[in-house]
Amino acid sequence: MELKAIPTTLTELPDVLRVIEGTLNLDTQEDSTALSVLAGLKYYLSLEFARQQPALALLYDLDFQVTGVRPGSRHIDFKIWVRLKKRVRTALVAVGKEIKKAGVVACIATALAIPGAINETEKLLQRLPEPTQQRLQLDVPQCSPSLTFNEIRVPDERDVFPSEPKHFEF
Repeated sequence: MELKAIPTTLTELPDVLRVIEGTLNLDTQEDSTALSVLAGLKYYLSLEFARQQPALALLYDLDFQVTGVRPGSRHIDFKIWVRLKKRVRTALVAVGKEIKKAGVVACIATALAIPGAINETEKLLQRLPEPTQQRLQLDVPQCSPSLTFNEIRVPDERDVFPSEPKHFEF
């Protein structure tokens, strides 16, 4: 998969860096177990993201949304937007567009090695599932959680960025 390269000098940080689509498969019929494992998945992915790329984790959150639940053993489809943190967006707006373009973002980005990290984001995100799955399997071995990232890509017209999270019931 070829990704659009980000210039080494940034004047703006992308609002949504990448989109991850995936599935969490659980061998359980219990809704409470599925909800607990889903909460653990969100937690462990966020921890692993911060561990593997602390500079990006200062600026970006993993905005996790469930897109569907399939019957049988639980198959929970999800989408994650690697989205610029609200406080970062607010701070950038506060400094004003002219100042921002004059180099504030470029200085921050260079100091944190953000351009290189952004260009390597796909590789970083491909390394998130395995340690996350291992931790989930240690926590809930009775339902054998398995995690699959079906796609990691730049955002496009398929993506609608919800302001409020959707809540699914099993």
